[in-house]
Order: sequence, then structure tokens, then C-alpha cells
Amino acid sequence: MTAMSSPPRCPACGHDEWSVAYKGLRDRVHDVPGEFDLWRCGSCGLWRLWPLPEDPASCYPEDYYSYRHTPQAPGGWRSALSGRARQWQLRTAWRAHAAGRKLPHWFTYYPWLRSQAYRELTEYAPAKAESLLDVGCGSGDFIAEARVLGMKVRGVEISESAVEVARGRGLSCDAGGLAGLAGTSERFDVIRLFHVLEHLEDPLEGLRTIVGALSPGGVAIIGVPNTDGLMARLCREDWHPLQIPRHLWGFEPRNLGMLLDQAGLDVRRIHHASYESNIYRSLCNLLETRAGLTLSEADPPKGVLSLCARIGWLIDPAELGDCLVVVAERSPTRTCLAN
Repeated sequence: MTAMSSPPRCPACGHDEWSVAYKGLRDRVHDVPGEFDLWRCGSCGLWRLWPLPEDPASCYPEDYYSYRHTPQAPGGWRSALSGRARQWQLRTAWRAHAAGRKLPHWFTYYPWLRSQAYRELTEYAPAKAESLLDVGCGSGDFIAEARVLGMKVRGVEISESAVEVARGRGLSCDAGGLAGLAGTSERFDVIRLFHVLEHLEDPLEGLRTIVGALSPGGVAIIGVPNTDGLMARLCREDWHPLQIPRHLWGFEPRNLGMLLDQAGLDVRRIHHASYESNIYRSLCNLLETRAGLTLSEADPPKGVLSLCARIGWLIDPAELGDCLVVVAERSPTRTCLAN
């Protein structure tokens, strides 16, 4: 690990007043060897892992969740016909949204229920968005759904094996992550960074690169764990979204807003979103640590997940959710120092 007593200056506020928030943390998900320290900025509350892992790539196993893709087994002509009908329904619902037309609930319910891309883009993207860049796209599930809607899509990913899977699905995907965007002339109406920013060694540099790739009127949709949420406060080092050592940073609304401002982005909306699986795993970790219980790794009963979902429904409106989804636009009044 890098030899340094404390982290360098905070990228959000510029101060260098750090204190150790959690010491000797271990990887509870993929068993990466070693112990890791999590520091907290004394000025803005930003968390960061320090020292950094010696080999960051070794922290991501081949079966990392976003790299997986299970191809659907080929069906008969009825399955193919049904699939085409569903794709038509998705495209029609998205085009109606873009045109400002309201369709019956029974028609849009399937797109909303089955397509994450449709849910996110109708909720957060400009109505007339036509192009999408998904940063950290994994094996390409999201951009595959967005392509069905009729959008021009592209993904970037650091895992070469995941890129190969995405390309095998006929998707435009580049290896190397954000480095491949530096100096590009291509512009996108939507740039999506869902649970990516906390993985970057330099999140400010990454955001500046993103700003340089946004089209006029485009938005960045950024999802990160919320270190100021109720579950983070309750579970502390047992909070599942800590994901040490893959997550190098921990954000809350204030310091995330400061970081976005430094990058040249204006926050338009902040939404809290909790996932029942994260709440369940956090509570399992808490019981294992505090009560000495050894809980099964099997999927929890539906009733337990339903209870965790209800917890999320309560804490999200109170702005104490597990995750933040931020919609930000390129500031029209400042020149961004894009790389």
C-alpha cells in the first residue's frame, strides 16, 4: 500500500484535516485480503479509503455482479413474437414520453416494471434525449435496454472480460474506462454513472471528463451510496454499501454537491433511493457483529425482503436513504477544466 500517514487534500473542499473514521476494515463480500482504513474529512465529511489497495484490479473478481450476463435460452416462434411485441411497447412508450403524450397506465406499466432503462430515463433524463453513455456499463445490461428504446448508446468499462461480453451482444463498448473519453469530440444527451464515482481514484478528474462529453442541455445521472443515510448511521462499519476496498470514497449530499460544483456541474435534483437487498445485508452484518449470529448466505424469505423494502419506503422520503441519485447539468456560466 502507498506509504502516507494521512490522505492528501480533500477534492471536495480542499482541506487536509482528516481523521480515521473506521480502522482495520475487511472485505465482507469478496474476501480481498488485507485490512483497510476509512478516513473522514473534518471540514465537509467526505469519506475516503487510505492508503489505496496496491493492486485495485485484484479487488474485482471475474464474477463481480455488474460483469455477469446470463443469456436467455432461445425460445420458439411464440417467444420471439412476444419479445418483438414487448420491444415495440417499450419504444412506443419512450417515444410518447419524449413527445409529451400521456399513454394509459396499462400500456406503460410493463415498460416501467421490466425495464430499468425506461424507469430511470423517464424519471431523470431530458424528454428528448437521444444519446446515452453508460460509464461502468459492466456487461451492458442497461445500454442494451436503452437501445431497445431507440437511443444511440455507448458504454465504457475497465473490465476487459465485461467489454468482450458487451461487444458479443452487439453493443458499442470501450475498454479503459473514462480514459478513453479524454479528447473525444462525441457528445451525449445523458451520461450515466451509477455506482461508479465511489470507485474512481480521482472522482473530480472523472467528473471533469464527463462534463466535457455532455451535449448542450445534457445531464449527468450520478448514483452513489449515501454516508449520511439512516442505515449508514445505524450500522456504521457493518453498512453493506461500504464495499471496502472497492469503494474508495463515501459521499453525502453536501460534499457531493461541492465536488460537482468543482467539476462545473449544477445540481438540478437529488433523489434518495434504498434497495431492500442492501438493507437486508446491512442488518445481517449488524447482527453478525453485535449478536454473534451466523446467518445463511441463501436468498432471504420474501417476507423479510418485503419488510426491508418498507424500511426503504419510509427513509427515502425523509431524505435518509441508502443511496443518492443526483441529476446535474453542465454549468452555463463557467468554463469547465475538462481533460
